[in-house]
Amino acid sequence: MKKKKGLLYGCRRNGNGNLRLCRFFYAPLTRFLVHYIIFIAAMVCYSAFLLIELTRYVNLEGIKIYEWLIYAWFIGDIFEEYRGILPWNNDIIKSRFSKDEKNEKALSQSVKYRITRYFYDFWNSLDFISYCITITAVLVRFLYKSTTETSVLARRFYSLSLFTMYMRFLHALLMSRKLGPKIIMIKEMLKDLFRFIGILFVFMVGVGVLYHANMYPAHYDMWNTGGWTYWRIWKIMYIPYWQIYGELFLDKFEANSTTPCTTIQDEWESNPDIERCNQYDWVLIVISACYMLISNLLLVNLVIALFSYRFEIVQANSEKLWRYWRYASTVFLEPYSQDVKDKIDIKMPAFMYGTQLSEEGNKCAIPGYDYNTFYNLCKFLQIVMNVADFGHCDILDPEPWAACRDVHHCKITTNTTKLPEYHEFVQGAVSGFLVNTLQNRTDALKYITQKLLIPLNLLELKTDLNCTKSLN
Repeated sequence: MKKKKGLLYGCRRNGNGNLRLCRFFYAPLTRFLVHYIIFIAAMVCYSAFLLIELTRYVNLEGIKIYEWLIYAWFIGDIFEEYRGILPWNNDIIKSRFSKDEKNEKALSQSVKYRITRYFYDFWNSLDFISYCITITAVLVRFLYKSTTETSVLARRFYSLSLFTMYMRFLHALLMSRKLGPKIIMIKEMLKDLFRFIGILFVFMVGVGVLYHANMYPAHYDMWNTGGWTYWRIWKIMYIPYWQIYGELFLDKFEANSTTPCTTIQDEWESNPDIERCNQYDWVLIVISACYMLISNLLLVNLVIALFSYRFEIVQANSEKLWRYWRYASTVFLEPYSQDVKDKIDIKMPAFMYGTQLSEEGNKCAIPGYDYNTFYNLCKFLQIVMNVADFGHCDILDPEPWAACRDVHHCKITTNTTKLPEYHEFVQGAVSGFLVNTLQNRTDALKYITQKLLIPLNLLELKTDLNCTKSLN
């Protein structure tokens, strides 16, 4: 007799107590808690390293325990984040019903698809940014010539890396019914703010140029060769930016306010540390008054109004949004609804599954209200499949399937010997879709998007893997 394999089977042989223990350790909530406990511990170690251990690099002996722990966790975190795209463990999806895979070409293997699929999620983008900053910090610390300037630059990158790490922790708060919607509000408000920054930037540059042109007439040295920190663009943007927050800077408009300064052109051009003396012009006060009237009273209050509007929208739908963000994909098995008529603006990958016999006889799935309707009304990654020679009751276990057969209401398959194969196919199809959307395993999607790899006869197979279907 062939021995069964698997963790839960091994636990079952050792008694119910061990089985419950294994189920506890492999439960999603337990794994979630363990992951974020380790994440918090890593943040504490990272903070301690940045505060008390980060010094100028000399040799490996100077690296202390907190830094080693951070690097070990960082490597493990990267492998955990991107293990879904690695080529091994393909057998999880394959089944004995898979057909010949010659000349196969998965629709989801393109570089464009993988990149779009990954970076569509905000938290994946934040993870990627955090990894890039951390790697840059490590490279600056260890590969560049160890100098005081390099040490300061590495500390800046490490500090920014730690900040992004704290921001990543906010992802855990999405699980909270109270705090989750607040995180969504912050994310949506940031979108509004970034859109608004474009308008604000136009005002700041325009006013900054007016200030600079009247304070420093005919200033030729705009791009100082002493370094990008001496470029005049920072001087142009400095006053207008801080005036948004209420700083007046009226003393800056007085003549020779930047002391010590010089009026000799050769001196300020040859030595960037010497500032040029500014000139006084009464028009600067007028420009400043008009700018602050527009920026403080109009633009800032417009942003506040946008935030208030966004808060009301998210707050009114907080429960729905909280439930939505807890899930990353959805599967519709024989869906039917007469209420779904309007286009659904929920960007969640969906797998719509239907059967031929459910639309025959008493028509448990009525055309116009079934899986095709859901496919047409939803967007993002979509797959719709209609299997021939089976009905929606055929997915049931033997006892409820027999009850459905005896009632003679729903049409079911006449080939009962194929039911076990059909059950395994449905399980494999759903697993392949969820493994793709939840673990970013793009190789798994080919088993439900390529007819050559699907063991059953299909009446229909439609895919929209690149989000080309428009809802307009």
